[in-house]
Amino acid sequence: MEEVKFKTEFMKSKLQPLLASDPSLKLRAKGMIMGLDIGDGERAAAIVRHCFNNGLIIASCGAGGKVLKLIPPLTIPQSDLAAGLDILINAILQTLEEAA
Repeated sequence: MEEVKFKTEFMKSKLQPLLASDPSLKLRAKGMIMGLDIGDGERAAAIVRHCFNNGLIIASCGAGGKVLKLIPPLTIPQSDLAAGLDILINAILQTLEEAA
């Protein structure tokens, strides 16, 4: 369980600068299960596409599909978790930049 706690904090710390830079983004979490509310279903869909094109499978859910589901396996290697989060963060930044 210590490893899961570490990975949870790692995920939050990787996402925190992104959340701080855009107040429309909201994170809800229960351990490593996280929902990142993008605020708009079309933006979320664009992020899902960017992630898929870069090797990360992620899905949206919620009303209007505006929440990205982050549900990595508890046993995910740290390097894979970091790589996936980097892909996600880059996809979000790219999508927000395209929308601006």
